[in-house]
Amino acid sequence: MFEVISLTSQVCAVVLIVALASRFHTGLLTFSPKWIQFLRTDDSEKPQSDRSIVLIVLGMCLSMGTILTLNQFVGIHIFAVTLVLLLAFSWHKLTWPSWPVLASFALAATISVLFVAFAFHLHGIWMREGVNHDLILYTRGGEWALEHGTLAQNSIVERAYQTGSGYGHCLFWIGDACPLNRSGTHTFVGLMSLLRDRVIPVSTFLLTLPLALLTTASLWMNVPQSQRDRLGVRFAVISLFGILLSVSAPILGALWNGNVATACGALVLANAVLVFVSPAARNYKAETTIILGCLTGLAAHFYSESMWFVGLITAVHVGLCSLDGRSLSTGKRFLKLSVMAVGSWVLVGNAAILMALASLLTVSNEVGRDLPWQNYFLEVENWRWLSIPFSGHLYSWNDKYPSIVGAIGTVLICLLTLASPNRFRMWISLSVVALAVIVIERTDYEYGVHKIVQMFGPIVLAVGLAAIIQQIPSKRKSSTKVGTAFAALSVAVVGIQIHSDLNFAHRSREAANAFAAKTIRMGDIDKFELIGPNETVVLNDLSIPPSDRFSKTNWIDLLVAREGAHVSMGNVENDPYRGAYVQFNMIDRMQGEDRADWVIQGAETAGQTPIIVYENLQPYEAGSLRLYNLRNAHLPAVFQSTGWWEREPGHVWTSGAFTLDVLGETGYTGAPAGQVPVIDLELGFYSPPPDGRVSVLRNGELLETLPASVSQIRLPVIGGYQVFEIRPSWEVQSPADLGHSGDTRKLFAAISRITSRFASPNQSMQTQ
Repeated sequence: MFEVISLTSQVCAVVLIVALASRFHTGLLTFSPKWIQFLRTDDSEKPQSDRSIVLIVLGMCLSMGTILTLNQFVGIHIFAVTLVLLLAFSWHKLTWPSWPVLASFALAATISVLFVAFAFHLHGIWMREGVNHDLILYTRGGEWALEHGTLAQNSIVERAYQTGSGYGHCLFWIGDACPLNRSGTHTFVGLMSLLRDRVIPVSTFLLTLPLALLTTASLWMNVPQSQRDRLGVRFAVISLFGILLSVSAPILGALWNGNVATACGALVLANAVLVFVSPAARNYKAETTIILGCLTGLAAHFYSESMWFVGLITAVHVGLCSLDGRSLSTGKRFLKLSVMAVGSWVLVGNAAILMALASLLTVSNEVGRDLPWQNYFLEVENWRWLSIPFSGHLYSWNDKYPSIVGAIGTVLICLLTLASPNRFRMWISLSVVALAVIVIERTDYEYGVHKIVQMFGPIVLAVGLAAIIQQIPSKRKSSTKVGTAFAALSVAVVGIQIHSDLNFAHRSREAANAFAAKTIRMGDIDKFELIGPNETVVLNDLSIPPSDRFSKTNWIDLLVAREGAHVSMGNVENDPYRGAYVQFNMIDRMQGEDRADWVIQGAETAGQTPIIVYENLQPYEAGSLRLYNLRNAHLPAVFQSTGWWEREPGHVWTSGAFTLDVLGETGYTGAPAGQVPVIDLELGFYSPPPDGRVSVLRNGELLETLPASVSQIRLPVIGGYQVFEIRPSWEVQSPADLGHSGDTRKLFAAISRITSRFASPNQSMQTQ
């Protein structure tokens, strides 16, 4: 049912955008006589492209711009109903695109969804995540966009997420004070869950669907007027190319890495290139200038950094369109086109432009600067850069793509441009990619490598596909007139692109299996719905494997917050990897609680036995997580705070003095007769001296000193929050220090079991 509703939401979102675009299309046609004189640029040559498809592309840009702008101030659920009613009343007046265009839209959208679902192995999956953890940001942002404006005031965001002041409130990139604007991406994530009040994270991978339709429409703009009689060929070619570009390796690589805003920005940039190199760019200078201005505004919404590159293409277009050899005429035309470009940019981008301007310093000085980042292109043969349009960027799986094949594909695209009448514009577009690569190489900017691949790789593909479309022969031309070399190059490029997309799908499925432990399935989240409003959930994150901890912490916080509850953790001394993005909400929060209603911890992996046990209490299993309901059991909750190494089969070592944060229920008097809440430790110590002693402290107060020969320690629990510390009297050493092995870790205690239970009072707190 989850998947059915999600797919229905995506269909509704796409229909809404296309219908609204058709409404704008109708308006543009209706008022065309009134403003056509203003748009006229004294072009004397016969148009070589279809103006109706130009207006369709413009209508789609305005449609998306309208939705993004409205969502800056009100939630999607509020304005979507209004838009649907307005469109319903004017349905019979809409001027829809021609059936080949609509059919290509439907085919591109359907195949794109199926391909993404196959590539990321999404069946039955609620959340899938790879190396990066940005998916949580966009899931949160999408849910926010459904009910709120994406540029809400700081105070509203802070109250909603209890973040206080500082950068914490921007960790979800929500609100009007975030250093990097991604509001449009949040809007499209929300649109993919239009019929829901909660976002399914994997549906975020499909947020580019509306942009896939725009890409298909932009490809139609590259069809010359001479090809109007080859309807079947045009439909087949445009549909195929729209799919190939929308699910190309750079785009899928951005989605897989959680950089969904980058994927949106890359597709907007690719659309700008498709418009820039199209025959319409010369035939309808004013209309295409407005389209490019709109695309610049859209880029500001989705991925503010990409706005500058789209704006550069727009500026070059204005400059080229203004040249006619007469200085006075050139100046007038330049002024007119500049006004159109800036006006459409401001109209569509509006407030997002201001945020993009404000983010300049952040982008240039803070994002990933001096950050080591895995890449496959720096410090290797420079020719590998030629493969980026086809290989994408998939971290450890990049070496499974034959780079030489991708490099050949790029060279073939460059050769294809030689036959295009718009070759100069195509060379300008390819030069932008080359310049970006040179900058990354010269600066050795490791973090920027995957951004270059994701953002600029699709430009090369867009140029190549546009070059092929523009040379499809018409019936009036004999097929023998088509250069054999061009036909062979075209087939080779398309074949390489199909191979590369399928190769990436295969690699991404391997990656999905490698990160299966991070995955949360549809059935797993049902257990979180047992948590009630205002309940306290203690997360013992150290029980989760380190490779999954950061990811799972983020999603646990989201799932708990959805039920109106909150997550608490003990003091981990601001360890940046514990508490993940939301540590400012949960770290050291246990001390303010008076009871724990639930405990969440990781499940045991193969060969492991449970370390922390709640006596006579069976957990709810949610995939790799275990949920313990303490509401009726009233057992103390245990949190491993400081001094712990990672769990090993059968035990967990500590690095020296270690602490346990415990939350007992304040005021509880229902324990079994004659019993009190306790925490029992089963443990041993590593190479203690003969006179070694172990001190047991609670809240800094010494409870007892024990000989290092003890194998069990009992900790008496009082009401509320308390911190137990076990401290050695000797200097802890590593096996390497003692010559026992090469292990350099300082080892104190090996703990095999921590049991929360009720037991008879034991004054000695030990069993020797």
